Amino acid sequence: MTEAQPWTTERLGEAVGVSGTYIRSLCAQGRIEGAYKVAKTWLIPDSVARQYIEERQAKQGKS
Repeated sequence: MTEAQPWTTERLGEAVGVSGTYIRSLCAQGRIEGAYKVAKTWLIPDSVARQYIEERQAKQGKS
């Protein structure tokens, strides 16, 4: 089985209700561990993106 495709900053931003620019800023600051840059594009591994979504929902009181 192959690993799921990495998420773009735009896709993760849409999933959590923030802009892709904000997610790019977090990546550049090292606040999304595991995010990596290919040329000018930040990519977030699927497992890291899903964990980030869960953490955001927990902080917002959603389950």
